[in-house]
Amino acid sequence: MSYRKHDVHECTLQKTGRSGVLLPLAPMSSSARKFLRFMRMQALLNEHNKESRIFFRNKSSMLLEQKRQVRTCHWFIIHPFSKLSNILDWLFILIWFPSCITIPLQGVPATFSLWIESNVNVMLGVFQFLIIISFFMVGYVDYTHTGVVLNEKRIAFRYLRWYFIFDVLTVFGTCGAKYTITGRDPLEIFIFTSIATVSVMVRLPYLLNTLYKILKRLRFGKPIRFIARHSALCFIILHIFTVHVYSIPLIIYGGSFPSDSWVKKAGLDDIKSISSLDIYYECQLTVVCHFFGATYDKYPVTLPCEEIIYAIILFTGRLYTIFFMAEVLQLFGLVSISQSKYEQFIHQVDEYVKSKKLPDELSERLVRYYQIKLQRHYFNESEIRNTLSEHLKTDIFLFGARRLLEKMSMFQALSGTVIAEMLAFTNSETFLPGDTIFKAGVVTENIYFISWGTVAIYHRNGQEIGHLNDGDEFGIDLPGQEVQRYTFVAVEVSEIYYGNKKVIMQVFATYPQVWRHFQNTWSKRMSKFGLIERQMARGDTVVELLRATTLLEGRQYKYETEDAFER
Repeated sequence: MSYRKHDVHECTLQKTGRSGVLLPLAPMSSSARKFLRFMRMQALLNEHNKESRIFFRNKSSMLLEQKRQVRTCHWFIIHPFSKLSNILDWLFILIWFPSCITIPLQGVPATFSLWIESNVNVMLGVFQFLIIISFFMVGYVDYTHTGVVLNEKRIAFRYLRWYFIFDVLTVFGTCGAKYTITGRDPLEIFIFTSIATVSVMVRLPYLLNTLYKILKRLRFGKPIRFIARHSALCFIILHIFTVHVYSIPLIIYGGSFPSDSWVKKAGLDDIKSISSLDIYYECQLTVVCHFFGATYDKYPVTLPCEEIIYAIILFTGRLYTIFFMAEVLQLFGLVSISQSKYEQFIHQVDEYVKSKKLPDELSERLVRYYQIKLQRHYFNESEIRNTLSEHLKTDIFLFGARRLLEKMSMFQALSGTVIAEMLAFTNSETFLPGDTIFKAGVVTENIYFISWGTVAIYHRNGQEIGHLNDGDEFGIDLPGQEVQRYTFVAVEVSEIYYGNKKVIMQVFATYPQVWRHFQNTWSKRMSKFGLIERQMARGDTVVELLRATTLLEGRQYKYETEDAFER
């Protein structure tokens, strides 16, 4: 019998009345409670999020993360890998990006007043204020310690420390359009706009990273995401320089440009006779030419004030070019040696698949296996291990098996030397969904420990009877039961340690209680599985139906129908 179908485990175990990590609502709950539960579910970690799959690897660890959020966090905390966080990312892009355009334009209200004189900015400011409130509730990923922070105090402190002041100034800048076009002093307007523009620029890296994440969720390729991010960055920088190349001389000269000014030579000083679009186009043309190092001899720049401005633009353009080329090299794998070797190795795997003429399903599983095993970085592990001391080897091996040791309480009572000796005789292997670890009817020489993942247990007839999770062991022989009665299949990506039973028993010779603990635990599981087999043989009992709430729901539906007819 095949246990693999498109790498998706179709569980046949009887479902309990409870689904998910939240307690079920009462059947007659109000619409408000149902809506609150729905919003709470949207704030939990999304198992189908690609980022969460990369960060947590398997569904069992995702389930633990959901339970951690429900049990330890306030109800208003939003997980960074949730659906609600994704919606907030969209809103941030749609609201903050227009502010990057409109706020710099307020520096020259007499010229661009038609572009900003509307109630749209006020509405944007209101939405920005709501997003600021949401930032106090959204968790974040701490890449230093490789964990997701969901503590409301740490979230609030981080936001207040780095972004809160700048976001508030951005809101004032967005809502200040009416303020800047009501006859105020030009210098006062310029200072007000410059502060708001700096606040927007502080948020620019976060804005671009959010745009990159959204395009990644939409499954755009890496080159498309690269082009979109740099196009947005380049457009905003050029836009800010375009506005200031006109507004700064306007403030310095008091609105009257000298005859040597390039603005005067271009005829852009007469606001009444030329449209704001023409002014913006001509200013942007000069900025683009200086930014990318192209010649612009149409209107020579001779005044010191304007020369300094264009020197800053030229210097910024050179820095951006260096930054752009560095990211291009990184995009094509010429910077990271380990990533480059990984790409070469995957190319060899593709050639191997073609030479063997393997089917598409098998070739996809092979590539996926190496992606999970190598984590997109290739290195010679055996060569590195040969250069390490025995003490370092032991420490590294214990650290790699820390999840297994944390889950198995029996190991925590043993000394590190005994555990290291036992683990030295074991190997670890990564199993993909649908991989059969061993089948019923065989005599296995190994004992297996699940570091992380989920393993399904099947009867000889193909009926699923249970699951094993992190920290569980299997493959243990009981007296008179050396032949395995069940088939074990990986439900999801799972890391499993295995070693020879006889060797491990010799390691634990001075600790006989450890092996007895394994046998007692497995004996209890076998008794439980035997009970399930007998229940399957005679069918569902009334008790099982009551536990599954099937009978109660049927009786409730019957009574509700009779009451409806009586009314």
